[in-house]
Amino acid sequence: MSFISASSQITRIRLPSPPSTFLLSTRSLQSITEPLLQYAVVLRILRYVSYHPWGSLRAQARRSRYALNQLVSQLWNPNPFQTSDDLMPTSFTAGAGVLWTPVVVDARQKGTNFLDIGGRIKRPKTADLGDGIVGWMATREPPLERIDDHYGSRNHLNMDLSSILKPALERWDGGKGGGPAVIEFLWDCRFLFQFDLAKMPHDIKYIVLNSQARSRRLAVRIWSRYIYPKIIIMPPREDCARRRSRRENLIHNNIETHKPSALYAFLQRVADESKPKQQWHGDPKIVNAPWIKSTAIRPIDHL
Repeated sequence: MSFISASSQITRIRLPSPPSTFLLSTRSLQSITEPLLQYAVVLRILRYVSYHPWGSLRAQARRSRYALNQLVSQLWNPNPFQTSDDLMPTSFTAGAGVLWTPVVVDARQKGTNFLDIGGRIKRPKTADLGDGIVGWMATREPPLERIDDHYGSRNHLNMDLSSILKPALERWDGGKGGGPAVIEFLWDCRFLFQFDLAKMPHDIKYIVLNSQARSRRLAVRIWSRYIYPKIIIMPPREDCARRRSRRENLIHNNIETHKPSALYAFLQRVADESKPKQQWHGDPKIVNAPWIKSTAIRPIDHL
């Protein structure tokens, strides 16, 4: 078995999905019968979606034979929705911090998940499968730590950016210092942030340079079911306690690597021009800051 064969199989079984996720067709999987090739495909997907360092054993479920056999047994089931009752089949994980969920993709409907993905991804009950494509969706497993946006968080993904950006601003010193103008920051081993200090607004610079424990802070927080990062301004903690519904100001949550699918372009051409156009990202609202770039960086190919 060659690496080229595994790459070609991944291209064949893959369906459009949100960044840092992998969606596959169960029907396309059935032609992959060689055990080593099955393992290779599963390992590629695990290390692509996992939040552990890319290529590490942890990102590949430690290459455990038990975990790989469990994954192959589940994923190669031609109909994961075939159950003994009307309950939805459950999601499962077999290591690497990757959650597997059985889904149906209806290409006739516009995607309602984050960004346009070429069709609507649904988790129907057995009787509601319709004519969609049955598949499995691999996503980053939700973190186990408790999330608390009001008074700080024990979740390592929710963090204050001042410790990174404040020293960088001081070293750069408006272009007079010896520090770089663009600062890079890796989040969750899946997304690379690039902060352009030269384009940073003055009010944001003031917040970063004067950030204290009880003042306004520039922070990273989790959003969406796919565990994506967003950049926000957190108000003083006293305001968080008094007005929780207005506790944050969203600055950036876009992912620049996404490109609209061919299906979306077609839907836009046939849409009624008299209706107000909606943003192609779908729901919720997408905000883009010109001084921030966020990129999903994990490769699916063998390196």
